[in-house]
Amino acid sequence: MKSFTKTLAKITGLLMLVALVITACKRTYDEPPGGDPDIKTNTTIAQLQKLYTGNLTTISTDVVFAGVVVGDDKSGNIYKQIYIQDSTGGIAIQIDASNINANFPVGRKVFVKAKGLTLGTYGGMIELGLGTTDNIQPARIPQSLMTTYMTGGSVGNVVIPAEVNIKDLNSKYVSTLVKLKGVQVQKADLNKTWADTSLQSSAVNINIEDCSSGKAIIRTSSYASFAGLKVAQGKGDLLGIYTTFNGTGQIIIRDTTDVSDLKNTRCDGSTPGGGGTGTVVKSIADLRALYKGSDVGIATGSTITGTVVSSSTNEASGNYRITQSDNAAGVILYLSPAPATPYAVGTELQINLNNSTLTAYNGDLEVTGVTLGNVITASTSTVPPRIATVSAINANRFAWSSTMATINNVTIAKTTSNTTGQNYSITDATGNLVTFVRTASGIALAEGTATSITGYVSVFKSSTATDTTTQLTLRSLADVTGFVATNPGGGGTTTGSLLGTYTFASVTTTSGTTDPTAVPSATGMTFGSFIANGVSANPNASGRFSFTTWPTGATDGSDAFTGQIDVTKYYEVTFTPGSGKKLQLDSLTFSVQRSGTGVRQWAVRSSLDNYGTNLAASVTANANISVVATNLFQITDATTTAQSGPLITLPAASYGNLTSPITFRFYATNAEGTGGTFSLNKVGVYGAVK
Repeated sequence: MKSFTKTLAKITGLLMLVALVITACKRTYDEPPGGDPDIKTNTTIAQLQKLYTGNLTTISTDVVFAGVVVGDDKSGNIYKQIYIQDSTGGIAIQIDASNINANFPVGRKVFVKAKGLTLGTYGGMIELGLGTTDNIQPARIPQSLMTTYMTGGSVGNVVIPAEVNIKDLNSKYVSTLVKLKGVQVQKADLNKTWADTSLQSSAVNINIEDCSSGKAIIRTSSYASFAGLKVAQGKGDLLGIYTTFNGTGQIIIRDTTDVSDLKNTRCDGSTPGGGGTGTVVKSIADLRALYKGSDVGIATGSTITGTVVSSSTNEASGNYRITQSDNAAGVILYLSPAPATPYAVGTELQINLNNSTLTAYNGDLEVTGVTLGNVITASTSTVPPRIATVSAINANRFAWSSTMATINNVTIAKTTSNTTGQNYSITDATGNLVTFVRTASGIALAEGTATSITGYVSVFKSSTATDTTTQLTLRSLADVTGFVATNPGGGGTTTGSLLGTYTFASVTTTSGTTDPTAVPSATGMTFGSFIANGVSANPNASGRFSFTTWPTGATDGSDAFTGQIDVTKYYEVTFTPGSGKKLQLDSLTFSVQRSGTGVRQWAVRSSLDNYGTNLAASVTANANISVVATNLFQITDATTTAQSGPLITLPAASYGNLTSPITFRFYATNAEGTGGTFSLNKVGVYGAVK
């Protein structure tokens, strides 16, 4: 009976394998199976590590081991590697791929056929790879060979972390999941964020301690999704992967759930948020009046009500600007963890301030220590902005911070930018101030003039500045009225108004090939939805139009290309003039993004010549994107973040008096792998309806 069952299982497995080969030709990764493969292990991780000789060691025997993933790259804090462990130890496996978690997420058992792989060290810590980058560290396993050496097994496996005190950490815990008992962030680091979102430092050390003078470091990448969140304020048990670098122990947290217990009374008896003032507050104005230059603990029984006036896409993670209904006072509400569904603009919140703290963060007043359980969504409301000049806002920036303001008759001009967004100067007859637009917001703001601009007032003081900078922050492009672009998209020579912006906000990984987001609207014309043709059946990311299976032809680190545009693979969108109307199209602007193996080149064509030629391409203020060959955009190999600056300029002779529908297609090519992506993050359409 056992023999028959085993034979039947093998036949079934073979049929499943054939089915996978037939149906999965467009996938980079295999689907997680329901159980473990029929692979026999003969080595533990501890035994594997003993094979290391002190120099780079290539495994020459049929070593097979298995472990459960305890650390993956989902949050961005672990880069191109995973950590797996068994009952004897753990090890880091170096893999030259992005989104490894799609194949090997935390909790999945992984079987490794290690013959031919290489053991080496980085900073003295043993890790596994393939080949060598130097005489010490192994190179990463290429993505194309990943499944040659590694096979995924069952999912959802739970690894119980070793519970240890800081003083007990030693080499046997390296590359394994541990739980540090009763730790807290040291007081000197409590006002810091987990890492540096400006990316001036690639990673940041946060010092932690326990109540017995034990000390350790949490090391966090500045590319982590939670890099901009403020560190945990209380004491508790911490989960993380223990690593070492040149003898120094470091803890790597996978995401902020690993530190969610750090919310209890600290070693010195203080509670996160301070001890309270004794003054019970019932309004935001009363709350602000408590601040006298140092942190204030809010008294038990204090509550405030405020309306959200900020957009989560154009604010720091976890930050909500809330304002009294009469716009008399506002404050930042900082929530960590942030709500799973961000509070929308106009949401009225009732907030219990027990155990919270009023503090100044980068010069602006902020409430911290509020838990999600103490926030109640009441209703929706609109806060009327005050009409003010720039000089009045500058003069009252502290009192008006986190409240709404409208400035009339302004000029908008780009100034400086960084990896997360663009600064603009907003100027009226009385002076100027700054607005910062985050790339992730999808706000396609161009240079020009506007009848009015509305936003909330904020102040910002960097660590090196001697005074604060006044800012007016937008929530959406609707905050700008009567806009006329003097330099659409930052390039070109035409003058046109912004007709509409595609944000792709409703795109999900199951939304199919048609963008489900509500299309823009403009009087006298109809905007069509973006459609993907010839590529993957679904987007690979949410909130942007991103698909895989583009033509290949690029290699990692090289600007030599062999691929061509495939005219059956493209994104397209159609614009239709209204009855009796003429559509004048001046330009298209867009921001793009690629994965580590994504496309390197793309072009835009239109139906006017049956998609025969690339439209005139240029780039504004972005060294990561260039125009090569004949109007072909090209992005640098190392760039995988959202990039703005591409501009398509449309000649008036051909596009100035359109009376029939016109379609534009975006053709991408020269990906480094079929799983590589090409993403449109936002698209702006400029012109006029006549």
